[in-house]
Amino acid sequence: MMMHKLTRFPSGKFPQQLLTGDPIIDAYLKSLDLELAGSKKVRADTLQEVSEHLLDHKAKLEKQGQHEDSAAHQAVSSFGEVAMHGREQRRELSRSFFKKFFIMGSGFATLMFFIQGFSNEGLVSEWRVWAVMFAFNFLLFGALMSFWSTFMLAGDRSDSSWSSANKAETELKVYSGRSSKWAAIFLVIVMSALSGLFLAGLLGYGLMQNTWIGASLLLVIVGIRNALAALTAWTRYRLSPSSFYICSVWGKTEIPRSQITDIRRLPIWMSLVRISMGWQYLLCWCDDNGQKKQKVVAINDEMKHSNQLLAVLNDDVIVNKSNTPAES
Repeated sequence: MMMHKLTRFPSGKFPQQLLTGDPIIDAYLKSLDLELAGSKKVRADTLQEVSEHLLDHKAKLEKQGQHEDSAAHQAVSSFGEVAMHGREQRRELSRSFFKKFFIMGSGFATLMFFIQGFSNEGLVSEWRVWAVMFAFNFLLFGALMSFWSTFMLAGDRSDSSWSSANKAETELKVYSGRSSKWAAIFLVIVMSALSGLFLAGLLGYGLMQNTWIGASLLLVIVGIRNALAALTAWTRYRLSPSSFYICSVWGKTEIPRSQITDIRRLPIWMSLVRISMGWQYLLCWCDDNGQKKQKVVAINDEMKHSNQLLAVLNDDVIVNKSNTPAES
C-alpha cells in the first residue's frame, strides 16, 4: 500500500476536470481514483476512458426508456467493482515497471561494465568491484528510469473511435507513445556516446585508446546499429479504407490494400541483422504494372493498435487471394 501511495506523488487528488455532472458516475470515478496507481496524468487517462464508457452506456440505457438515475446505477453496476479495476490497473503498471526496470537497468549496467572493463583502471580492478558497480548501476538507474516512465509519464490516449465495426470507413493509426519516444531518445544518446567513445579510442584519443581494436570496432558497430534502430519509435503506420501508409525518418510509402499479397513474420535472427526494433514482417504487394514488391515492416508491442493492424493486413491478404483468379 505504501508503494501505491508513493506512485501517486506529487498529487493524489482527483482530477476535477473529469467530473461529468452525474453524481452517481462522479462518485464511482472518485472511488476508482483512490484505487489507481500513478501520477495525476496517468490516473486521468484511465479515469477518462472509464468515464467515456459509463456515459456511453448510460446514454444507450436512456434511449431504451430508463430513467437517468436508474441508467447511471445500472451502468456503474455492470462495469464492476472499483477494487477489481484498481487491481487490474496496478498489476498492468507493475508488469510494465519490472519489464522496463530489467531492460533499462541491464542495458545501462552493461554499458558501464564495458566502459570500465576496457579502461586501464578497469583491467586491474577486482571482480568484486565490478560486481558491486554492475549491481549499483543496474538497480539505481533501472529503478529511477522505469519508475519515471511507468508511473509519472502519461502515455498517448488510444483512438477509441476505431473498432472492427467501423474499420471499413475510418482510419487506423499505429504509432509509439511518448514514453517509448523518451526511451528511444535516451537510447540514441547513450549508444551515440558509446560509439563516439570507442571510435575516438580507435583513432588514438580519449579513455578507450588502449582498448583492443576488435572490441572497440564491435562496440562502435553495435552502438551505431542500436542508435539507428531506436528511430523506429518515430515510425508511424496509417491504414485508410484504400491504402496502407508507412511513414518513417527514411521516407514515406503508400501501398494499395487491394494489392497486398502476403505478410509474414521473419525469423528472429533477422531482427538482430536489420536496423530496427521489434518484430520484422515482410509485406508483399504488386504495383499497377504487376511487378512484385516487398518491404520489411517493424512492429513492436509498444505501438498503439499494432495488433489491430496485423489483423487487418492478414484479412486483406485473405480477401485479395480469394479475389485473384487461379492460374490455369
